[in-house]
Amino acid sequence: MFYTDYAWGSAIFSTCLCAGILACLYIPATIHIRWLVEHYDDFSLWRNGLVWPVIFIGVSLFIIPRNYSSLSETRYFCIYLLIVSLLLFCMFYMYALLYQMAKKQSEINALERHNHFLGFQSKQYHALTDYIAATRKIRHDFRHQIATLQTLAENGDLDSLRNYLSQYQESTQTGYRTLCANPAVNAIASHYHDRCAEQQIAISWVLDLPRELPLPEPEYCVMLGNLVENAMDASGTLPENDRKISVISQMPTNSILILIVENNHNSLIRRNKQGLISSKHASEAIGLVSVQETVEHYHGDLRIDYDQSHFSVSILLNF
Repeated sequence: MFYTDYAWGSAIFSTCLCAGILACLYIPATIHIRWLVEHYDDFSLWRNGLVWPVIFIGVSLFIIPRNYSSLSETRYFCIYLLIVSLLLFCMFYMYALLYQMAKKQSEINALERHNHFLGFQSKQYHALTDYIAATRKIRHDFRHQIATLQTLAENGDLDSLRNYLSQYQESTQTGYRTLCANPAVNAIASHYHDRCAEQQIAISWVLDLPRELPLPEPEYCVMLGNLVENAMDASGTLPENDRKISVISQMPTNSILILIVENNHNSLIRRNKQGLISSKHASEAIGLVSVQETVEHYHGDLRIDYDQSHFSVSILLNF
């Protein structure tokens, strides 16, 4: 039969000790846990973090003495205090280790996204370099072109003049494309524009955005990339004439950003309580989950509308 000797002194000491530990750990724990909640969404981290409190509580209950008076003996008290201290140290150490692992993984993910967009921007940089070189050559040769055009016009050779102008227009076309004033968004939009061209998917862009976005560029680009990827996967299964995607993104005010991605499709839309189910596997669509997390972070709204042939995702972000 378990029993304890109650003592006001022990109760007050235990309460003060717990309050002191809580006061020391409250601010740093609050800061780090807030960071984890806002920046790290891997469920395995939280699942592993629950193991140690359970172990600590279980072992603490197991080593509770039948009679607290036995703790008055120095040997038993030292052993009891050592076990509790080791449990606390192990729990805090594992929490610190899990936090550092989450921090490193977040940094790695951010670096991968950054490198991903640097690749897009590098491609755009080379296209811009080629555009500048071609423009310089055009300016250099322009006086010769004017002389040729003037000669053809004076001779009244309109057919040759039309043919020459047509050839000249084709020779001055360059590969650089400007879809948005923001360089990062322009880079990723150009990347998916080229991919759509390779898959014979007609895509239209209206990216009326400022050069400086009100949110981090990687977050917006990941959101845009996920939606366009999903639209390409859905449209790619259609006949060539039906493959269409429309992307509209605007900022009607400095505190509101709108993003709308629409596409044709012919696949079966499945959903469960959590949301839409991916057409690639039997689980939730990861791309839309990532988009939803970004929308919730900025207190925005996400709406998904679809029928048998059209699919639309509308996003409104508030800043």
